[in-house]
Amino acid sequence: MYGDELPDSFSKNSIVILPPSDYWAIQATLNVKTAKEAATFGSALFDLSDDYRYAARRLGKDSYSLIAYNPAEISHKLHSFSNGAVIEKFTFAQWVFADEEHSIHLDNGKILTTIEGVVIEIDSDYLAMDTSIPLKEALKKPRFFIQSLPVEQLHSSTLTPKTVKTTLFVLLLVLGNLTATTVLNYQEIGHLESLKEELLEHTKLPETSFERDALSSSLQKKEVVQLRLREQFLHISDLSLHVVLPAEVNAPAPAVIPSSAAVEGVVLIPGSNPGEPNRLLVNGSSNIPTASAPVFQGEGIEEIVYDGKNIKMLLNASENKSKEDLKKAIMKPFKKAKISEHGNQLEVWIP
Repeated sequence: MYGDELPDSFSKNSIVILPPSDYWAIQATLNVKTAKEAATFGSALFDLSDDYRYAARRLGKDSYSLIAYNPAEISHKLHSFSNGAVIEKFTFAQWVFADEEHSIHLDNGKILTTIEGVVIEIDSDYLAMDTSIPLKEALKKPRFFIQSLPVEQLHSSTLTPKTVKTTLFVLLLVLGNLTATTVLNYQEIGHLESLKEELLEHTKLPETSFERDALSSSLQKKEVVQLRLREQFLHISDLSLHVVLPAEVNAPAPAVIPSSAAVEGVVLIPGSNPGEPNRLLVNGSSNIPTASAPVFQGEGIEEIVYDGKNIKMLLNASENKSKEDLKKAIMKPFKKAKISEHGNQLEVWIP
């Protein structure tokens, strides 16, 4: 549908063709790959005001048809003669009739013709009417592709009353949210200050800020050290190593002296040598200790010691888990660990 001669009704898929009077058009050779890139050269090629936008259509290799149009003027025009109908797409006579072999005479007495690749609208006095075709016939010709632009693209640069109201509503919501957040933060700060004063009064902490800061810094350092220690022991617990438990060794049964040889009081057992554990005969019984002695056997963690800075571990390797496997398992979480070997045992220092 030609822009100046719209019918009373049209379908939703109809495309409005704008006459040459509504835009500027040129053909240019540009060393770019897409029409979108070519459109970026529009401001330099047309030298128009900032109110204009630019569109391009690819004609061939490095050849493009560029259009300059004023979105506000076109939007106003479409709205004025659409009679409330929904117009979704528009295009330009340049992109529709540039390849037309015959000139096209319009109902207003003017003629569309192509001169040097640019479609223009001139008075019928300059061309013979017998070689032209009517607009209706030109519109009926099958065209495989007509490049168009969405009408909503025209509205992006204009402010409607509805847009202004919506924007103000959103701004008011944001302002209200910021105000509420500021008030709540102020109340929270006041509440924290009161809790701080109550805590100082209850714990009788020093009043001077220097002493409080020093105490707070000391507590923070202790908390950091404790947190790091907990993390280190958590990594140790993830090593899947069990703790070596001491095996029970039963002591020999106490020697019982026959009653005939029993002597009243405390005497040394014959055969005792100097430097040996005391073995006394008390009321006819030897005092050999009955407690079991700890003997460590198998693989796992034998000892863990923390000296306030470093962690020391003694690990026993076995056939199931060699020393190399233990080293790899330890070095994975503790990159700076120092490991020394003592036979089948590893001594690990974790800084």
